[in-house]
Amino acid sequence: MLVKKVKPLVSILLVFVITICFSGITFADDNIVSLPRCGVGDRLLVPIGDAEYIKDQNGNIIPVSGLLSFDTQQEADAFVKDLLSVFNEPNSLAVPPINLNLKSTHGDAVVATRSVAGTGSIKLHITYTTSGDGHTGVITSHSAYTSYTGFTLGFGWDESSCYSEIAASGIDIYAYAAGELTFNILVDGFIEIYREPITLSGMAAVVR
Repeated sequence: MLVKKVKPLVSILLVFVITICFSGITFADDNIVSLPRCGVGDRLLVPIGDAEYIKDQNGNIIPVSGLLSFDTQQEADAFVKDLLSVFNEPNSLAVPPINLNLKSTHGDAVVATRSVAGTGSIKLHITYTTSGDGHTGVITSHSAYTSYTGFTLGFGWDESSCYSEIAASGIDIYAYAAGELTFNILVDGFIEIYREPITLSGMAAVVR
C-alpha cells in the first residue's frame, strides 16, 4: 500500500516521500480505510481505492461521499490556501451588551471567530461576572473556552490550551486559545489529511 507524505516546498524530495507502509494505514474491511495520524503542519496522501468509508484519527466513521471533493490538486491547494488565510485575520475588541436589570452582571462574549470551510467556525468565548449592575464595579470571575460550530464532514477542532486574564486596565479581559484544525478532503482518488496549528485571541470590554 502506498502512502505519500508531502510537505510544502519540498517537491524536490518527492521521490523519497513515497513509501510502502502497512502499519500506518489499515483496512478494517473492504469498505473502510483507517487513516493514520498526521503530524502538525504535515500533509498525508492516502489512496482510497474502492473503500466507501474512512475512519478518522478520532475513530469517527465518515462516508467518503460526504467529504469535500476536488478533481485536481490545483483546486485542492487553492481551497486549502484560502481556508488557512482566514486564520491570520486580526481580532477586534468585543463589547458585550449591557443588561441594566441585573444586580450583578453575568456575561458570555465571543472575542474571536475563525471560519471553517464556509459552513463552520471556531469561536473563542469569555465568561465573566462583575460586582455591579450594568457592567459596573469590578470583575469578580472570568474564564475562557472554545466552541466548534457548524457541520462539515471530515473537519474537527482539537483544543490544546485556553485561558483568560484581566488586562492591565483592570476593566478588560484577554483570552487566548491554541489547538489544531484537522481535516480530510478527497482529491482524485486520494484522501488528503491535514493538521494545522491555529491560535485565537481577543479582548472583551467588560466594565465600562
